[in-house]
Amino acid sequence: MLLSPCTYSKTREPHNSSFTIILSLSANSPIITETIRLNRLRWFKHVQNMEENRIPKRVLYMNLGTIRLRGRPRNRWQDEVRDDRRIAGGKG
Repeated sequence: MLLSPCTYSKTREPHNSSFTIILSLSANSPIITETIRLNRLRWFKHVQNMEENRIPKRVLYMNLGTIRLRGRPRNRWQDEVRDDRRIAGGKG
């Protein structure tokens, strides 16, 4: 169990110092958003290299034909990948 070596308060909730020790990050560790971005691009590259008849590749390029709701449109996974590629220096 992750929290078993942590110190607990009277209410049996872990102290913040326990989490600081567990989650201590060095100066060389990447920021969590950068890690998510790199993993998303890695998965996109993996799906791109699949054969055309594979289900993940068909789902990636599937058009459901639904109408988007009113208001600010929610980002799709492809929108996020396009932004990640732009930030990483690739073509968007």
